[in-house]
Amino acid sequence: MYHTRAIVLDCDRPRQLTLEQFDLPAPAKGDLMLKPELSGICGADLHLYDGWFKRGRIVPGHEFVGRVVEIGGEFLDAVGRPLKVGDRVVPESQVPCRRCQFCRGVGSRHDKIVDYNACASSYFFGSLPIGDPPRVEGGWSDYVQVSGNAILHKVEDDLPLEAVVLLEPLAVGVKAVAKAGIVPGDVVVVQGPGPAGLLSMVAARVAGASQIILIGPSEARLRAGQMLGADLTVNTRNEDPVKVVYNATGGQLAHRVIDASGSKQAFQQGLDMTGRGGVYVNIGGFRPADEITFRPDRLKRDKIDIRFSHMGSNAYGPALSIVRSRRFPLEKLVTHWFPLEEAERGLLALERREGDPIKAVLTFEHRQN
Repeated sequence: MYHTRAIVLDCDRPRQLTLEQFDLPAPAKGDLMLKPELSGICGADLHLYDGWFKRGRIVPGHEFVGRVVEIGGEFLDAVGRPLKVGDRVVPESQVPCRRCQFCRGVGSRHDKIVDYNACASSYFFGSLPIGDPPRVEGGWSDYVQVSGNAILHKVEDDLPLEAVVLLEPLAVGVKAVAKAGIVPGDVVVVQGPGPAGLLSMVAARVAGASQIILIGPSEARLRAGQMLGADLTVNTRNEDPVKVVYNATGGQLAHRVIDASGSKQAFQQGLDMTGRGGVYVNIGGFRPADEITFRPDRLKRDKIDIRFSHMGSNAYGPALSIVRSRRFPLEKLVTHWFPLEEAERGLLALERREGDPIKAVLTFEHRQN
């Protein structure tokens, strides 16, 4: 039996967060128990906190790294190696069914690769109702119950925890770059210098982008982009990004634009920065009721594609290779630490941009910011 503290969010009652106690049984056959070491606070968690999605009582947390503490039989990692107690792992945020056409890649017409993120029977860590008896499958807890269908990536002990905890958003960026088709020599614009945008920028550089222009309203986040190698940053509070991109490219605009802003207003702006024959990829989150109007005529004439990328299927392996390379100081993106019991303070700091947070995480030992 595992006695655990867990943050509980009542999605049917916006902004209702409590710290509760649960007793969890030993893992069933094929499952395992994980003890988180760091758990990320994501913009999607803010959306849950604000009541965007009605899911009842849940334990949030889909970005986390932790240690295996018990296994119910055998459990293989993402590359087929048996896991053992004590291994450090990062779960993929989505748990697929592993049986449908998307999980097996049979008859899938939606992508040229197996896109298990399209699995209709999947679920996400940090999204399932707790139920009775309780089951805790979110990273904002001392212990997390992990299903045998989950995809776990084993990581080395000498990698910085603050870099490893970014594996999920980095995989999102790697997949977006693949969806955009970025190749060596491309000029790339990234809208939105939050964690997803900054990590997409990193992935674009690894793919060979020759010039990366990072756009957003936060000077602190733009400075983080410069630290990670952005060639040009544009503060939208005092510059017109379309004009800047036009001038910086000699009027050719960008080969690829990745929009990680989550802003309806940025959508048309991103298209306006995409050059002839280019690709615009959106990874920003929208409200379920959001509607966007854009001008299609130029897109048709200039052969511009609009694509959407969501989640990070098939991208965690390449993302982990980037972390292992230590080419980029990814750990510096984690700027704020909060103990588990202060999860709400972390959410509010992110929401209000208190102290210019880039990435906030929950810890399981008290640590001052």
